[in-house]
Amino acid sequence: MGYREELILGDPDYKWSFSRIKKFNECAYGWYIKYIEDCDTEDPFFSQFGSFVHNIFAEVLLGNLPVQDVLTYYLVNFRTKVNAKPPSESILAAYFRDGLRVAKNIESFISLFDNYEIVGVELPLNFQIKSKYNFVGFIDLLLKDKNDNYIIVDHKSRKLKPRSKKGNTKSDRELNDYFKQLYLYGNAVKEMYGKYPTELWLNCFRNENSLIKEVFDNAQNEMVTDWITGLIEEIKSNNEWKPNCDWFACTNLCECCHSCEYYHLM
Repeated sequence: MGYREELILGDPDYKWSFSRIKKFNECAYGWYIKYIEDCDTEDPFFSQFGSFVHNIFAEVLLGNLPVQDVLTYYLVNFRTKVNAKPPSESILAAYFRDGLRVAKNIESFISLFDNYEIVGVELPLNFQIKSKYNFVGFIDLLLKDKNDNYIIVDHKSRKLKPRSKKGNTKSDRELNDYFKQLYLYGNAVKEMYGKYPTELWLNCFRNENSLIKEVFDNAQNEMVTDWITGLIEEIKSNNEWKPNCDWFACTNLCECCHSCEYYHLM
């Protein structure tokens, strides 16, 4: 084990994050070159777009960006903030139009949270799971209702479908993956405020009806926590760092592709 590997994987105080867990689950080699080799990274199109609209929501909710200025801000800044190569011109146009709809209708989006107390926007987290693993992160929006129940809201640029009645479709499984981060952050809410959130919301702002809500489930939380700790142990014991060579994912989702020899071989 090299110095940097020992520094990261052998450090009991190392700060994990959901994005680091997710990166390993997507591509072990991508995790290695990003966190062990500290390679150069470039945010891809989808990441840039999501961050741009995330920032608009945050600035409006914090009172730093007046709602009447959002449309102008979006139009003026879109191409400087979202400048990575898109998968196609049609995807660029579709995402631009969806973001434009958000900018034009920002008041109706923000009104979804009118009956709640805003506890935090881009709330920084520093917490533990299993009394063993240190985590950091940010909650996009933490709300509290009139009964002092906490609600975690995560803004997503992905168009996700609400839960089906069957419960185990491909869309349901994709939804499970997106809720994992919110369950992880539920442990931070418990640590900070003494109780778990009662609800988890995905604000899929490119959807017509943007909010997908789920009741916080203790059994599901245990499953997610076990999944995360299992991946951490797999990362710490891994010595192969195999790549997951998928052309679309490598080209359009991975921030490390330009530093990856496997990508260049493809």
